[in-house]
Amino acid sequence: MREVIFNQLDSFSQIIEKFRIDGNIAEGVPDPELEECAQDAADACPIAIIEIWD
Repeated sequence: MREVIFNQLDSFSQIIEKFRIDGNIAEGVPDPELEECAQDAADACPIAIIEIWD
């Protein structure tokens, strides 16, 4: 998951910079080979805040 989403010391996860849309820490598009990683992160999120859109 760290390839797409990074959890900094403040405990709030964010999209890593190279995948962000317009610099937005909450929206991004991973490389195709990391789509499964992004889905795993969404599935593991305890508060269901991560959404995957096609």
